[in-house]
Amino acid sequence: MATLLTSLLDRTTLTEKGRFTRAVADEKAQLDRAAQAGRIGEPPAPLPHDKETDSAVWKIHVPNQPPRSMRLGHVPADSGQHVVLVDADRFYRAWLNRPMPVNDLHGTDGCPLRADMPKDRKYASAVEGFDLEARTAVPLANVHCQRAENGEPRIMFTNGITRTYWLLANQAESFPVLVSNATEAQALHEAAGVGPGPQRAAEVHAQSRQQAEQQATVKPEPTLPVISYSCSFLQLVFLTGCPALAVPGSPGTAQTGQSSSGSKMVMTGSPSSPGPTWAFSVTSRCVSHGRSSPAHKRRSFCVYSTSPGMATNSL
Repeated sequence: MATLLTSLLDRTTLTEKGRFTRAVADEKAQLDRAAQAGRIGEPPAPLPHDKETDSAVWKIHVPNQPPRSMRLGHVPADSGQHVVLVDADRFYRAWLNRPMPVNDLHGTDGCPLRADMPKDRKYASAVEGFDLEARTAVPLANVHCQRAENGEPRIMFTNGITRTYWLLANQAESFPVLVSNATEAQALHEAAGVGPGPQRAAEVHAQSRQQAEQQATVKPEPTLPVISYSCSFLQLVFLTGCPALAVPGSPGTAQTGQSSSGSKMVMTGSPSSPGPTWAFSVTSRCVSHGRSSPAHKRRSFCVYSTSPGMATNSL
């Protein structure tokens, strides 16, 4: 009886293994057809440096979902680690060279079928990490890539395998990974890379932090009103809403134009009071036939507007 039961179990196991092997072969063939059709994702876009975690950050495009983000923390300057941007499908195809059924107790970091990845016993932790309410971005996975004797890439993990399940199961277009050295980083880029080649992780982090520091030191210039005219009218063209036009006391712009009568007028102005209502003091100087008129007109007027648009006051 025991011999019969063992025989049945062995047959079931062989049947399951056979099904898995055929499913892997079908999956590879489908991915190969997509690659031949030139379907390659766009590289993940960099996001502003995360000051809270001191991290370089990338935006991860996920179809039919809000984008997610992944981060690279501080890396020592003498580290040999490299960042590689990978196309998700190409990465999955290379990883399938080491296939493994999901939750295989005898497996380590082999690749299950994409459809089975959410069945992983640790998958809930990845869902939590990529939750939209999460305070910080998800760290990059640590990946290795070596060439087998037949030249095929072999992908392995130090950590981050479950978060990679989430990215692949949710059809992420591309994502960054961290590789331990330049040789393996180049091998992974050749097998699954997208966008620029491997970059030293320390340089990626340093550049991200430097850009953040430079942006913090650049003060935005105040938006000034543009003054133009038409005959006896002054038109104030608002580039933004009134409360954000300019800092009180800052000089206005000067603009020279041609009136319908052929006379040139030069107008300057500056805001004299803040708030929804802006008061401008404008001086106009008429120049006719190359001569300056001795008469200078100075008028003060208020523009009543609280939204972007055009306001006109007659002098």
